[in-house]
Order: sequence, then structure tokens, then C-alpha cells
Amino acid sequence: MTLPTVPIVLGHTDYSLVAPHGSYVDASKYRTPMDLANHLKHLIKDEKAYEKHLKWKEEHRLVTSTMKFQSSSNKFLFQGDCGH
Repeated sequence: MTLPTVPIVLGHTDYSLVAPHGSYVDASKYRTPMDLANHLKHLIKDEKAYEKHLKWKEEHRLVTSTMKFQSSSNKFLFQGDCGH
């Protein structure tokens, strides 16, 4: 997660419980694969939209390889309580 990449997730879990808001694209939120593709194309063309998915890195950091996140203010460990 140190590279400027945005994971695309699809599964039977609530990713907001294990990752900061906006740090991923949830494919299940798109009505069709084409809608998802259009969103990804938009992110490629619009740098500011893409950077919104990386904003979480300013306030959180990965503290283990098991996807636990800690805020920069060290007030909480992002691990099941999304805080929003």
C-alpha cells in the first residue's frame, strides 16, 4: 500500500470495516461492469478524482500487513471502527 495504487475490491465483506473510507473502489457498488469501467476510466483522466482515493494516506498509515490502519494523530487504530 505504499505505491499510489487504488485497490478494486469485490467480495462479501464490508470493506469500510477494514480500510479507510475512500481508500478503495468497491466494484459491488456499480450496477454493471461497464459502469465500473467508466468510473476507472474517469479516474485515469481526472487526476484530482484519483487523488481523492489516496487522501487517506495523509491521516492514516498501515501498521501491519493485515490491513490495520492508524491515524496520524494516533487517536485510534483503524481496525473495525471506521470512525465516520
